[in-house]
Amino acid sequence: MHRLQSGQGAGATASERFVHAFIALWRLLRRRTHPVRRGEMTPEQYWLLRHLERSGPTSIGELAAQLGISPSSVTVACKRLERCGFVRRERQTGDERVVKVRLTPRGFGQVQAWRDRLFQSLELLLEPLSEAEQEQLALLLERVVEQAERAERTERSEGPAKEVPEGGGGESEDRVHAAPGLHRGVAERGGARAVTEEDR
Repeated sequence: MHRLQSGQGAGATASERFVHAFIALWRLLRRRTHPVRRGEMTPEQYWLLRHLERSGPTSIGELAAQLGISPSSVTVACKRLERCGFVRRERQTGDERVVKVRLTPRGFGQVQAWRDRLFQSLELLLEPLSEAEQEQLALLLERVVEQAERAERTERSEGPAKEVPEGGGGESEDRVHAAPGLHRGVAERGGARAVTEEDR
């Protein structure tokens, strides 16, 4: 830990400087772009929308299992998101006890807006670099990603590992750092209504 914290020092190795800079960049991007860090919605609402965007219509029970929260918490989160037009709940014709949740066009648009905000922030941060420097950086990062993917495949072949939501544990941080003063009502941010009511 000490070596990581001193990664910017004169005696730091190139790998230590890279790790320090990469983590600092990731934290900065999360503060600037992540909807939970910006106080726009709760972690439950964010992960619910992301899961529906990836997996399609899902039952309340399945969402609870995937997100690691109670079915009642999923129901409350869905109600808030439904009021804002992001999701729609539908009872199944064959079994009315089963309620499936799906993203609306507005919900898909909201997830895409988060993605666009991330890319725009990255483009802004890359402005000081020339086109040639950006190309070189892209090639180097692609090699790092390839190595990470190889390491992941190796770990999976050696044994099952517990899968966590995309973001690598960011949800637990979001539960701590989500703005406590923004848990009631619906706020207008960037032209889109954002859910901010406490769901837990």
